Amino acid sequence: MLIRETKLKTFIILFLFILLLTSCSKKSRVTGVGDTTAPVISNVASSATSSGATITWTTDETATSQVEYGTSISYGSTTTEDTTLVTSHSVSITGLNSSIVYHYRVKSKDASNNQAISDDDTFTTTADTTGP
Repeated sequence: MLIRETKLKTFIILFLFILLLTSCSKKSRVTGVGDTTAPVISNVASSATSSGATITWTTDETATSQVEYGTSISYGSTTTEDTTLVTSHSVSITGLNSSIVYHYRVKSKDASNNQAISDDDTFTTTADTTGP
């Protein structure tokens, strides 16, 4: 009888241990704990006006949105990071000069703070055709 009780206790402890491991594993996948992979950035595009531009892109997982930009590959300006976690990103840049080529790149961080940065790209603001 003692052997049967010992086997039952061992079985219960083992069952609870496996249940605990399964629960922790599911929680890690849900909260992003243990995630070491940066989001994948794709479909980067720009739409410019005479004084600004809207930059759009997508990521394969929810992430933040930010754009670095400037008149050279050194950029020099950065938008405020939008910490809303989304997969479809859109950032507006204002206060630019007309008829200028601007370099830009986009940045996104997932819930685990893994950051992805796109390659350099350019847009040209349109000519200012409004009269004085």
